[in-house]
Amino acid sequence: MSTSADLFRHAVAELEAGRPALAEQPLRQILRGEPTDSRTLLTLGQVLRLQGRSAEAVAVYQQLLQSQPGHPDALYQWATTVKEQGQFDQAMQIFRQLLERQPDHVEGLTGLGALLAGRGQLDAAMPLLERAVKVRPDFAQARHNLGVGRGLTGRPDLARAELEESLRLRPDYPEAWYNLGNIHGVLGLPKEAEASYRRALELRPDHTGALTNLGLLLQKNEQVSEAVDLLRRVIELRPAAPEAYNNLGLALLEARRAAEAVVMLRQSVRLNPHYGEASNNLAKAVFSLGRFRESEVRFLDALREQPQNAELHANLGTVLQSAGRHDEALACFDLALMFDPQCVTAHYNRSMSLLSQGRWLEGWSDYEYRWGLSGQTERKYRQPRWDGSPLGGRTILIWAEQGLGDMIQFIRYAQALKEQGARVVLEFPPHVVPLFRGVTGIDQIVTEGDRVPVYDVQAPLLSLPGLLRTTPQSVPAKVPYLRAPAERIAHWRRALGSEPRYRIGISWRGSSRHTHDHWRSVSLERFAPLAAVPGVSLVSLQKGPGSEEVAALDGRFAVWQSTEDEPVDLADALLNTAALMSCLDLVISVDTAVAHLAGALARPVWMAVAALPDWRWLRRGSRTPWYPTMRLYRQKKLSKWKDVFARMARDLKNGVGAERES
Repeated sequence: MSTSADLFRHAVAELEAGRPALAEQPLRQILRGEPTDSRTLLTLGQVLRLQGRSAEAVAVYQQLLQSQPGHPDALYQWATTVKEQGQFDQAMQIFRQLLERQPDHVEGLTGLGALLAGRGQLDAAMPLLERAVKVRPDFAQARHNLGVGRGLTGRPDLARAELEESLRLRPDYPEAWYNLGNIHGVLGLPKEAEASYRRALELRPDHTGALTNLGLLLQKNEQVSEAVDLLRRVIELRPAAPEAYNNLGLALLEARRAAEAVVMLRQSVRLNPHYGEASNNLAKAVFSLGRFRESEVRFLDALREQPQNAELHANLGTVLQSAGRHDEALACFDLALMFDPQCVTAHYNRSMSLLSQGRWLEGWSDYEYRWGLSGQTERKYRQPRWDGSPLGGRTILIWAEQGLGDMIQFIRYAQALKEQGARVVLEFPPHVVPLFRGVTGIDQIVTEGDRVPVYDVQAPLLSLPGLLRTTPQSVPAKVPYLRAPAERIAHWRRALGSEPRYRIGISWRGSSRHTHDHWRSVSLERFAPLAAVPGVSLVSLQKGPGSEEVAALDGRFAVWQSTEDEPVDLADALLNTAALMSCLDLVISVDTAVAHLAGALARPVWMAVAALPDWRWLRRGSRTPWYPTMRLYRQKKLSKWKDVFARMARDLKNGVGAERES
């Protein structure tokens, strides 16, 4: 016959093996003979809690307290149980009752301090948490909760020290790893934060906080695929949490999976119709699908909930701007700035509206708010920013920003600075330095990361048009200002052969990182009408993603693609492309760096422009002040490219025919 000790050992073994249901029967068998045994009652309460039977657990603790009033462990477990049920006021009342009887009860101090800190009552919480650590310095939970409290009081350095000490005492403490990850994030240590979250998840794979924060961190670091998987797991664990659907929706939007994002964000709003952030994000998602009217309605709905939300007014203005309703858009931006004069979205998108209308002198100042946008980081230099004052006798350092196309387009301003009497020094990424070496007006180019020479003032490249008060009528448009090496041009002439064809270089895809790449890029199939024009030979200028589409054509039409190994060095690849362009009769491209390079080389270039064009191409017209040899073919309706390429084919046929007849 089993003794009470045997039964208790058996129950504990089942509990430690993760089988609380099997631990219940031996414990109840003990209690039939010893109904007030405190050790057995406390263990039974734990078993019931682990099975989700919190109300029964509370009844067990109250049974123990009837026979032993003020039993500290019973009070502590009772308070912890009701806290887990979300009954925070009752939990605090029980913790206080415990501390009245035992002022130095470490678990009670820690539990009550954590509850008060969670409610923002830090003045009351911190003395309790500090006292807990003083009473028992080796109690990992006390160290952890004090660390969390330190973080909430704005002392992340002290918080980190406490959390690390907590983990030294208890290395397998998932909650401490999770909160250490949060503190690393506050301290600007993303790699350390990622490692901490991953360790928390190794210890507890269903930790929704770690899953969420790691997912958001990876999303910010452009590891979007894994972020989506993690945030989807949060929804599996918390299917009724609107925040989980909102976070996944944002990650899907970042992954350019807008249709899936809409599904998640709709569910978030369905679960909480007053969730303003989710409503805002849903409006952004449908906007990215080109559904401007629905996006407008969504933003208006959100504004009814938050009529003074500057970001919402700014986002509504962006939708109206995209729909060509510029006066209404500008009114929205002005309203946003009335509520928040520093609203970056309003300033920046107001600049986009003004610049795209050709109102450049009005738009340049707002364009400087691009530095507040995600992904735009203004560099810090010792010398001041140039303010547009006379440069005679001074050295100006110009540093690169944004993409390759932007660098190619605005490098022309080096000559304008030189004409003011400045010594012009450029700090640019290494892959563009060889291409830019011959640009008029540049005295010296240094590679990013190298030591820069002494200079007086500095400026980012894309601020130069505003500083020089450029208008559409005053663009410095003398071309060519870039040139390809003669020996490379000779090489490509030999590679192309001497067959008398009208050679057209084509590029159909830009970087997938571009916010609106899904609107500007096309598939290679779109060029079929051009390939059908008699006498035409298409030559691929596409690099990287998209270039595999040539082989996938499977003979439907011909596109010449070099069989030479692509240079590993990006600078070489860029010079090769410039040289190949110099051997062609025409370049046809979507809005990518290829079009800018062709224009800067003064090659004839036709560009397919989306119905939502970048500001630099203005809103209408087939010509651009930036490149005299460029012709713009504009969409009439967003995402509808068939008519654009049909017009190109018609014009090409007429042009080639006329040229051959002459």
